[in-house]
Amino acid sequence: MVAYWVHIPEVIGSIPISASIIMNYIKERCEKCVWYNLDTNLNCTRNFPRTKTTENCKIRMRKKAPWIDAFIKRKEPWQLESIKGWKAMDKKEKMEALDALVNKAKKKAEKKGSKVVIGKGSELPEEFLTIKQEQTGFPLLDSWSQGGFPSGGQISISGEPSVGKTSFALMMAGQYQRQGKVVAFVNYESVLDAKWAQKLGVDTDNLYLWEGEALEDGLDFIERATKESLVDLVIIDSLDAANPRGTLETKKGVEKDIDDDTMALKARAMSKWYPRVSFHFRSNNTTLILIGQHRTNLGGSIAFSSMSGGNARKYADLLYMKLSRIKHSSTSQFLEIGNESVAYKLKITVAKSKYKGLREGDMLETYFFFDRGFNIGFEYVTMALNNLIEDSPLTTTGTSTTYVNVDEEPISLRGSKPATIYAKLQEMGLLNELIDRISID
Repeated sequence: MVAYWVHIPEVIGSIPISASIIMNYIKERCEKCVWYNLDTNLNCTRNFPRTKTTENCKIRMRKKAPWIDAFIKRKEPWQLESIKGWKAMDKKEKMEALDALVNKAKKKAEKKGSKVVIGKGSELPEEFLTIKQEQTGFPLLDSWSQGGFPSGGQISISGEPSVGKTSFALMMAGQYQRQGKVVAFVNYESVLDAKWAQKLGVDTDNLYLWEGEALEDGLDFIERATKESLVDLVIIDSLDAANPRGTLETKKGVEKDIDDDTMALKARAMSKWYPRVSFHFRSNNTTLILIGQHRTNLGGSIAFSSMSGGNARKYADLLYMKLSRIKHSSTSQFLEIGNESVAYKLKITVAKSKYKGLREGDMLETYFFFDRGFNIGFEYVTMALNNLIEDSPLTTTGTSTTYVNVDEEPISLRGSKPATIYAKLQEMGLLNELIDRISID
């Protein structure tokens, strides 16, 4: 049996005693203590009982070991400060205690140089209570998304080659710039046509362009710019074209060959990066548009297209949209005016959404014009024919459409499909008039 040596002041001195005897002694002695004295922050270190007392006892667990106080200060005395006689706290007491804990946790984090947002909902900044929306500047997209796309997080756009992914992102960049915001373009594909970007509404003179070889360098630039709240929109084009540093060289700086194993390096880099920047995206209302290419996934019984970047990217998305051309349709996949094709039919499918504007599975079919991308005039025509514009001068009744011009003269147009009516208004020189009238309204 294990023996303990206990010092009993002014009673019997120091004697070896069995475990059962000492437990009986401790029980008898502790029962004579001041019961549950909450005016002190002392706590018994012995096995029985674990209570608080003012008694000055000493104990040691082996012979010649130093004597230690049987009662020591608790590590976190604030945990019991609100407790009254071991009774359960009511709601008010709990909230007061939690407020004290919140303040302490916040000061502790700030002392270490960390940023933290904590408190009741009424005390938090707006960006942490709701996902803000940013208008796209294109009426059909804004109507479909109920006010625009989310901001303060990541939007992913993927699709087949030449479907309009980069153009889509550049049009969003132009809208941000028109509102006086700062945009950065991280270009891993090393292909950016400045003239085309200008046609899409981008002010290239004030567009910050970053080009580099290693994925991590671009991610580091984005992280620093976001933490210091220097940018409002960042576009990465594209994640698939970016090379992790591990695919280029070893940790010692030795250049790697093309046949060296570099599996999952990109996914690992993104998994490390997202937790570092997600808080700053939200707190500084910085939006990231991530462009991805479709890759065929052959891991299962059915091959399907997916976007690279690992699961971390999927969790980070506030909105994930897939773009595709409509190739099989009862009507032509192109919009023709006269004998010239001016646009192709585009389908936008929501693969994931975390905000109120859109839901997974939502789809929009529109036309993407070869000379300008999304066309405001065509979108106004589409919305008017679908009764989405109040007091519209353009109305339809089944198979025919009527346009009332500025002189209040009705003009009959045969057909009711947006592509048909758009082409006729364009041919008659009435399209700009329609745009001006709806924009003023």
